[in-house]
Amino acid sequence: MKATIWGTGFGLLAMSWAAALTAQTLPEFEQAFGPGKPGAGAVVRGDGLFRVDVPLEQYPEALCADGSHAVFYTRAASTRAHRDDWVIYLQGGGSCDSGQDCYDRWRGQDGNFGANKLSSSFAPRGGIKAGGIENRRADNPFASWNHVFVYYCSSDAWTGQVADVALSAEHRGEQVEYRAHFQGAKIINAVVDMLQHNAGPLSYLDNEGRRQRMPDLDAASTVLFAGSSAGGSGVRSNADRLGDHLRANNLRCDAEGCPLRYAAVIDASYGLSREILDHADSRACGEALIGACSYELSMRHQWEIVQRGLRQGLSDQSCVAFHRETEDQWRCADGVHLLKHHLQTPFFARVDLQDRLVMGNTIEAGYRYQGVELDRALYGALEEIQLRELAINDQLAEEPRAPGPLEPPGVFGPQCGDHETLRSNQPTYQRAIVADGQAYQMLELLQNWLNGDQPSAVIENFDPEAMPASCQLQNPG
Repeated sequence: MKATIWGTGFGLLAMSWAAALTAQTLPEFEQAFGPGKPGAGAVVRGDGLFRVDVPLEQYPEALCADGSHAVFYTRAASTRAHRDDWVIYLQGGGSCDSGQDCYDRWRGQDGNFGANKLSSSFAPRGGIKAGGIENRRADNPFASWNHVFVYYCSSDAWTGQVADVALSAEHRGEQVEYRAHFQGAKIINAVVDMLQHNAGPLSYLDNEGRRQRMPDLDAASTVLFAGSSAGGSGVRSNADRLGDHLRANNLRCDAEGCPLRYAAVIDASYGLSREILDHADSRACGEALIGACSYELSMRHQWEIVQRGLRQGLSDQSCVAFHRETEDQWRCADGVHLLKHHLQTPFFARVDLQDRLVMGNTIEAGYRYQGVELDRALYGALEEIQLRELAINDQLAEEPRAPGPLEPPGVFGPQCGDHETLRSNQPTYQRAIVADGQAYQMLELLQNWLNGDQPSAVIENFDPEAMPASCQLQNPG
């Protein structure tokens, strides 16, 4: 029998039995507030990847925020050469951090996203379109790999480990109590367990009604654990523990070594570091319930109230251990700090210097840099510096990774304003950065990095006035 021991988050706040039983009597989203309203980030019906439902009978903790079951979409490798190569992708879509936040999201009032990030009831039946790295087009070096798309319905950045959380929100002039589930990490566990065939051989129905069987993930030779936006945050938080789990169960690994090639691909999830910004005039500083007027107070709120409180979420264990002696574990709530200093999994990062969503949210939050109000030009200049540091991260990290063929990190840094890219055709195939007279697209660079070829890090020289060449449409189709 296969070993299937999962690492868990540690130092979690225990939820009392009394509180849990009380919360179980509260209504869930739809019972409390009526049908939800979907927002941005919906997936489109198609025949690129095919739906698999996670059975609650076998995986009772794999719950969406509204209590519906988790869902993923998959497609088996199309060639024998790549039968054991995998891309496992976590969908993005922000998060909600309080009862009112989650209510606003359910009602389609949070600005960006809606109830489709809290429930699988909006997930298309049958199949979804494949884009970006999943696209079957001939110039995609990953087209014939196994692909898995994990639908995001927990709104917890894929870290939550708790069910039946009692929340409240103002609804039609009254304060209404309800319950939600933050089980993103448990959903990852369930999907991986099914891919490992621990619940039996895994198959799906393709668009012609034929039953297609998926290979066993435990026979993998290469696994790319990928995600965009909140999905990228989920990759950051889960990559090291997933890597340990895969190596412990991989059929190619033994006491003499482990040839499994495992790496993280993080898209649209490396915004400007909050540590270098002034928080005194920020919106969060002025909010009575948060009062985050410094970097430390901001991260403490995220760590103590949201991550360890609301979500009882897992955290990167090496980060927490590193900061325990200095009692500043709250730094592990900072995704930029975590990626730069503590992630032990080799990673490739794709970050747009002018990401409209991340940059827009950061500027709107009211931060300053050395007394200067943050704007588009200043944001882009600082983001370029930050990315160039990331490309030599093996020299700067507090907790250096072991030397290896995938060090230093790979980086693709255009200046086009795109947010999520990894599953989108236009920014994946029609953006290229010129380096030494040659144009490189993102997937070309990712393949270079995986194969140990150069260049593996290409970053646009930020220009606040002109549209760089990387934004001009390349290779349409």
